[in-house]
Amino acid sequence: MAHAVDGLTDVLDDVLAPVLGTNFKPNNPNEFDPVDNTVVSVTHLLGGALSPALDGLLGAGATNQILGSLNQQVDYLTDALHNGLENLLGDKGIVTGLTGALGLGGVTDQLLGKDGVVGDVLGNVLGDGSLVAGLLGDKGLVGGLLGQDGVVGGLLGDKGVVGGLLGEVLGQ
Repeated sequence: MAHAVDGLTDVLDDVLAPVLGTNFKPNNPNEFDPVDNTVVSVTHLLGGALSPALDGLLGAGATNQILGSLNQQVDYLTDALHNGLENLLGDKGIVTGLTGALGLGGVTDQLLGKDGVVGDVLGNVLGDGSLVAGLLGDKGLVGGLLGQDGVVGGLLGDKGVVGGLLGEVLGQ
């Protein structure tokens, strides 16, 4: 079974590499940074709420390692999405060549990049001062629920019901 999975992974890598790219750097700035930042905000809130319980079961720092890996995978995914769009719609992209020949090159030029349509829409929906950012903030609905003083944070925290029980059971 492992051989079949490895073979499939290799085929997918070979097919997608020309479009999505093969080299990814963490925190590579692109128009999808608001998605990365939102995921980091959510995992930060979750980490604060889940850390006392998970670290008690899995060892100190386990929650940060798990959520940090998730953040990195989302960053790689958004970088791949950026690369795919850039390779299709960017200056030398496949679609850009077609639209340029039709005299519509300016359409694709305005889609990508931090100041492009995609970046602007994501920034407005997920960026600072947006509704989503307000919900996820410390004083927002989700932030309030998951924060140390919130319902979930209170239940799972060191002095909460679940955190306290785990502390007693595990001898901490």
